[in-house]
Amino acid sequence: MVPRKFNIVEFGGFDLAGQYGEALPGIYDKIVDAHWNCVYIMCFGLKFAGFDIAPQYMTPEMFSDHIMLNGIISIDQNDVITVPSIEPPAPPPIEPVILPFATRENGTFYVSEGVDGYNPITVDVGEEPLLPAAYQKVAYISVTGVEYFGITGGLPANCLFEIETSIATAATNEAAFAGSNSSPSLEFYYTSSAKLKTFGSNFYDCVGEISNVTPETKYYQAVLNIYARNIFLIGVYRIGSYPFAGKIYGARAQIWTAMGGRDYLFWLIPCYRRADNEPGFYDAINDTFYVNEGTGSFIVGPNVN
Repeated sequence: MVPRKFNIVEFGGFDLAGQYGEALPGIYDKIVDAHWNCVYIMCFGLKFAGFDIAPQYMTPEMFSDHIMLNGIISIDQNDVITVPSIEPPAPPPIEPVILPFATRENGTFYVSEGVDGYNPITVDVGEEPLLPAAYQKVAYISVTGVEYFGITGGLPANCLFEIETSIATAATNEAAFAGSNSSPSLEFYYTSSAKLKTFGSNFYDCVGEISNVTPETKYYQAVLNIYARNIFLIGVYRIGSYPFAGKIYGARAQIWTAMGGRDYLFWLIPCYRRADNEPGFYDAINDTFYVNEGTGSFIVGPNVN
């Protein structure tokens, strides 16, 4: 076999020459098996950064007139390489990962993408926008079951919606605090069996059903909304039905851009307007202040500095 020197030397997919100068001497041949994405270097005494590569990965038999690599790839004394057409085994299917008791801080959700497997959705935590000086942030806003407000423009298609709530006392029936009763429907609710669930159509539940919920404990929910919902209410699901008494700590929605980035559609912060102490949710993205549209009154939690 004729010794030769290569301008590109790869080992384990790592380009030695390209990153650290010219190829090292002592290289006899390089074989790249495209089917298995492996790189084989036949060498003698090759060292890189003090790491002795050759003795650990090469054997004397590899330098005979006819070389067999793993019984699959062969090279003869005329440097003729034979690589049989062998399809690699199919990768195992990716199972959806549901994070129980998820928070915005703890990682990636996986939502179904049909026959192509599952698409990861990473929660972009980011920093909460600052309120204008005219508003005072509070820890939460409490509702009794008759207060609500509607999101301007509803909930658009292909957005990630997040909300944090707690229920005041154990639910005796469905206690729904957000959703849309227009087609397609969507409902976020606590159940009489101490569960927190999402119901409807044309969405992916990123968190999944939460069991053994307890009163006055904050829980996080997130869904990937597929189709636009022209009406989307926070505070109650249906006016006069399925009342929810509890706290709402905030809500957000973000959408993917054409270039693969993220844009927030709204970010609702519980607060009150300093001028008249009117409680509500300030949308820091659209400079909009949502106040109660139902009966009763929003009740503010403690101030947050």
